[in-house]
Order: sequence, then structure tokens, then C-alpha cells
Amino acid sequence: MKKENRITKTRVGLALPVALLMAANGWGYVTAHYIDENGRPAQNTTCTLINASLLNTVTFNNSASCLVVDDTLEFNGHFYLTASDVTFIISDKAKLTINYNSSDNNTHAMDVLHNIKIFGQKNQAGSLIVNETGSNYSRGLSVAGTLQIYGGHVTVTSNARDAIWANGDIDIYGGYISATSNVSGYNGVKSETGNINVNWANSLYANSYSGNVNIASGLTLNGSDGNTYSGSNTPAGGVTLTPDYLTQLVTNENGSKRVVIDGEYTGIEPVSIPSADGVVAIDYNRTFRAGIASTVVLPFQVPQNTTLNAKYYALESVDQEGCSWTAIMQYIGDGNVPTANTPYAVLLKKGVTDGKLTFDLNGGTASVGTVSDPRTTTNGGNWHFIGTYSFKEWKTPADGLGLAYAFAGSDNPSGAAAGEFGKLAIDLAEPNKYPSAKPFRAYLQKDNENVKLVCSNGRPAAPGETAIVSGIPETIDVIFIDEDENGEHTTFMARMNTRTGEFQMKRNYDLKGRKINNAPKARGAYYGKKVFKK
Repeated sequence: MKKENRITKTRVGLALPVALLMAANGWGYVTAHYIDENGRPAQNTTCTLINASLLNTVTFNNSASCLVVDDTLEFNGHFYLTASDVTFIISDKAKLTINYNSSDNNTHAMDVLHNIKIFGQKNQAGSLIVNETGSNYSRGLSVAGTLQIYGGHVTVTSNARDAIWANGDIDIYGGYISATSNVSGYNGVKSETGNINVNWANSLYANSYSGNVNIASGLTLNGSDGNTYSGSNTPAGGVTLTPDYLTQLVTNENGSKRVVIDGEYTGIEPVSIPSADGVVAIDYNRTFRAGIASTVVLPFQVPQNTTLNAKYYALESVDQEGCSWTAIMQYIGDGNVPTANTPYAVLLKKGVTDGKLTFDLNGGTASVGTVSDPRTTTNGGNWHFIGTYSFKEWKTPADGLGLAYAFAGSDNPSGAAAGEFGKLAIDLAEPNKYPSAKPFRAYLQKDNENVKLVCSNGRPAAPGETAIVSGIPETIDVIFIDEDENGEHTTFMARMNTRTGEFQMKRNYDLKGRKINNAPKARGAYYGKKVFKK
């Protein structure tokens, strides 16, 4: 029987997707496929699946070069790994606890004879907990060679000597790491002859360090003491470090680059990413709701063969249909990729369960960099779809108040329903609370007050009539249009009241938002069916 799972070498909160095909046989072997240190797919390798039957002795002496833990397990004894280079994968549902009370000076709780790399899964939920409870020389996690941590929750405590110790370099590329030595004169993290290199960490705590601590170029970390740390400016210990990231360009161990973006950022500092080419990995941390359209503007250009897990819709036009505006959003098409610094509406593809945008570069490289005014203009300059790279507030007409619509990613009682464009207006009940948008979003704005709906008695005004509806109405229609490789169209459409957030699906409209009184029998595009044909 085959068991399929997802394994990722996670460097940050939002990790790169990697496949793990769990084809366990009678000997407890699995075939693992994961992303390597450079952000590229590694070749399949045979791994040993750690299970309870393997942990039924006081000493776990194992020479496998790849180990996978995929369950909740507890081992009370000496966990000894003897392979020259060990890959250790912690799945999302795993929790391996190692408890060891040493009785001599030559063994350690998790004892690695040579080198080890520890990988987590993409949700960062798996845990490795190591407790050295003895009082002799023994350490918690002891590595005779080099140690590299890429993900997972790694928590190590020692009542004997150092908690995490390596004879060579200790490289941290991700994960939640906590290391505490309860013995005076010993350290939470110690490199005997090398350096402690922090290339990224979701969270890093050590009660003390021994060895040169270096934070990678381009990386800034927040300390729980209120200070920020970068370069050789590192804490002495006792401080929890977390990434200070709106966006950061981080250097990998081989000199390549990856871009890390906090799409949930709520601060007011503008985004600033230095231009760079040759980016091998993109980590975009923002949660989207399945089935709900939202907006995004991306400060990077991915290669054409990038695999995407969402559909991107570009603004095509904004037209008067009846006595309301209708915005047409056109899918960019299968096989196409979003353009850097261009605002889009975005919908996660079916089957995406974690709510994250991912970009599998498939061995290619991306370029990054922001522009000052990302926008798409249509209707001869009358309408603009504008991206934000800084926190945006609408306080006065000079800010676009009265001209702009925002796109709601969640229900807002005083504004738009989730997934719909809503008019930006100051709530009279909270006059000091202004409409706002976070970075990496987009909004729709007409050029000026001269762009008006011309209506009379609920219909477009005839020539010579003077009835005019000024400003922005309470409602706006949005039509999303897909076209598959066979030329077939699918669309969904709604009208919502921007004051109440009420959402009402509309039926029997064609692709231009025009009402069809009688359901068509001939070929043609119309709303009310799932498939639209030319």
C-alpha cells in the first residue's frame, strides 16, 4: 500500500512544497523526495521510517543515512546515529521525544557520530524534543561534525552540559529552535571549532551561545529584549529571536538568494526590496480563504514555467451596465504567470488547503524589485487598478476617498462582503477610523469625479436626458472570466451592497454583465450555467 504525504524543507513560516511518497515495506523503508539546500528538488533517496518497534531498546543504534519520523513516539534511552551524513525529516504530525539519563561521559541523548541535517514539513507542526536528564558529561543534541536545521520544532534541554553542541559549524535555515542548558558554565548552543550561522529562523532561543554567531547578510531579527540584531550584532543569550520581515532578501549557503515576504504585515513602513536576479526560492506568507477572491501585487517576476497554485485575474474594463458599474476581471490563462508589480484578483485553485500562495520555480530563477506606483489602467484612463506596497489610508479626497473601491478578503459589517469590491467610506459611527489597506493588496479607483454614471429611472439615460448619478454608487458588479484551453468560458458574478455587505448572486447575465431575459438556446456566453461557450 502506498501512502502519500507532503514533505518540505521549510526555511520560513511559509515553506517550499516537496513530495514524500511513503511506500513503506516490511523493513520500514520509505522513498523520500525533498527540496535540497539550494531550494531545488533533490533526487529520491531511501529512508528508514522510525516507528515504535525500532525504539524498543535502551539504545537506538542506527546507521541509516535518512530517517523519517511520522508519529508520536517517546524513547527513553541513547539515540545514536552513526551514518556519515544523516538526513532527519520530521513530518507535520510527528512528535519524537528523547529522554536520556546518562551514566557515563561518552554518550549523549541524541548522539550524532558525523553530520546531520534536520528538515521540517511545510506546516512546521512536527516536533523533536530532546531531554538530557543526567548529571555527567552528556549533552542533549551532540554532533561530532556539522549540524544544519531547516525546519520543525526542535527543543533541547540538558541538565548535564551543553544542550546543542557541534564540533563543526551550526547552520540554521529555519524552524522553531529552543536550547537550554541548566548547568552553569555550559551553553544552550555551542560550536566547538566552527561558527553558528543564522540564515533564517522562525524562532531561535538559546540561554547562551559559545562560538561566533553570524546573522546572514540581508537578514534582520527582532529580539524579545526589544532590540534588533543583524550581521555580527547578536545577543549574548537569553533572548528569543524572530524575523523582522516585511520583505527580506536572504542569502543561501551557496550564495544564491531567496525572497521572504510577510503578506500579513500590519505595520506602516513601506515595502522596499532591492533589485536582484537569480532568486531560487520565494516564500510568501499570507493566508487566503478558499473560494473567496482577494487582491495581490507581487514584487517579483517568476519564470514562465513556474507552477502556481492560484488563478490570477487582470482588470479588463469597467463599464456602465444599467445604472451600475461592472468590472470585468479576465483570467490570465493556463501556462501564463503573473507579471511583477501588476495588481491582480486572485483565487486559490481547488484542492489548496493551507491557504498559501506558492511558486514552484521548477529549477528556474526569479527577479525581485518594487516600483513606486504599480497599477493597471483601462477605459482610456478612466479607471485604475492600483497595487499597494505600503499601508494605505483614505482620510481625505486627496487620498482618493470618494473615488476608490477596495476588495474585501473577509466580511466587514461596515463595508464589502468577502470577495467583493466595496465603496470606501468613513463610518459615521467611528469617524476617526479610516478605511485602509495593507501592503501587497490592490484597489479599484476611478480617475476623477467626472467619471459618472448617467442614469434615469433605473436605466441608462437616453440622449438629451440630464439625469445624472454622481460619485460612486452603493453597489458594483464584478465578473470573473475564465477561458480554458478548449476556448470554453466559466464565470461567476455578484452584486453586493457596500453599506450592508449583503451579497447576492446574479443569474442569467452575459459576459458583459447584460441581463438576458430569456435563457438562450443558441450558442453564446451567458450566466446561469457553469460552462460558457463562444
